[in-house]
Amino acid sequence: MAIEIIPKKKEVTPPWQVLIFSISIILLLVSILFYFFSSNQEKSYQQKIDEIKTKIEEEKRSEEEKIKEVSKINDGISTFSKIINDHFFVSDFFEILAKTTHPKVFYKDLDLNPEKNSVSLSGETENFFTLGQQVLLLKENSAIKDVGVSKISKTKEGKVEFRFDLILNPEIFKWKE
Repeated sequence: MAIEIIPKKKEVTPPWQVLIFSISIILLLVSILFYFFSSNQEKSYQQKIDEIKTKIEEEKRSEEEKIKEVSKINDGISTFSKIINDHFFVSDFFEILAKTTHPKVFYKDLDLNPEKNSVSLSGETENFFTLGQQVLLLKENSAIKDVGVSKISKTKEGKVEFRFDLILNPEIFKWKE
């Protein structure tokens, strides 16, 4: 081992090398921090994307269920509409009959056939004049297309029995809103 008597000058690193080294270390640390920050942000965004996809799927399922429910309701409405359109509403006929019946005419029998738009009425009145007035009342009503009178006879009590065969306008049996 050799002992050096003359001290050598310490080598001093040039300041520009220290500066470049320091900047390199700082850039390395910033890059590492940026990597971890970016990785964390990516995980966070991926989690949000997954949550949004889950919500979208739930909404799609919910929307499909609502579409099925609306479809069922629509089918019910269609069925009800068909039933209403095919159903005969005879209450209007009875209102017309009440309005067009002479006060001295009494009906004994009624045979209503809405499918053929026809009605057979058997009744009785005091005299032929009242019967004639009743026929005129029925013919004046626009809901009645035709009035046929048959089986006219006089009873022992002096009253007149008759039978009306009416052809009705089919619109009186339809649903009115």
